[in-house]
Amino acid sequence: MIGGFGTTTVRPAAAARAEAAQTKRGETENEIEHGDEIEDEHEDDQAASFSGSFSITLVNGQNIAGTLSFSHGRLIATFPVNGLTFTFRGMQESSENHLVNISTRGFVTTGHGQLIGGFIISGGPKLVLVRVLGPTLSTFGVSPVLADPQLALLQGQTTLAQNSSWQSNANAGDIVAAGLAPRNANEPAVLLRLEPGAYTAVVTDANSGTGIALIEVYEIDHD
Repeated sequence: MIGGFGTTTVRPAAAARAEAAQTKRGETENEIEHGDEIEDEHEDDQAASFSGSFSITLVNGQNIAGTLSFSHGRLIATFPVNGLTFTFRGMQESSENHLVNISTRGFVTTGHGQLIGGFIISGGPKLVLVRVLGPTLSTFGVSPVLADPQLALLQGQTTLAQNSSWQSNANAGDIVAAGLAPRNANEPAVLLRLEPGAYTAVVTDANSGTGIALIEVYEIDHD
């Protein structure tokens, strides 16, 4: 549609809820026929909501007027154009939102003092980068750091990848292209596509040393 400008009139949430309650009475048959457009009657009555109307004048001079409502994270707008009624639905949060990175810092020792990070993938394969920072942390005033960290990525009892220097990876160029290559050659990273499931990243020191390390997990392809 051609763009335009106009006004929106919004009614308070309390008035919107009162009107919605009134409208819902005697609406049984309509609920059955259009059940996908009916709000759950058990939802929180105090949740943010409003209703209103809008009118827009398009740049071609055409006037469009309609109604809108927002409740429980869903925005619905209805308006007629050239004899047809259109309905727009939008969510409070974009479907493009993703958790891209999670990390944790800890003191690594030997034996049961390993640093462990767990994560779960669902919905489909994901390209994931796992890296460990040790010497790099010293530039941020962290001390003592883990001098020679090594990383093992497991699924259950199966080791999927091991690394003690990110530059030794066959796909080291892809790690650089992702913009996530560790600053220090002695810091490990792995980049691989993982199927849905639970994974564990284990951090130790290649020389049985101790110190503080940071383990990070990044989702690379979050389209």
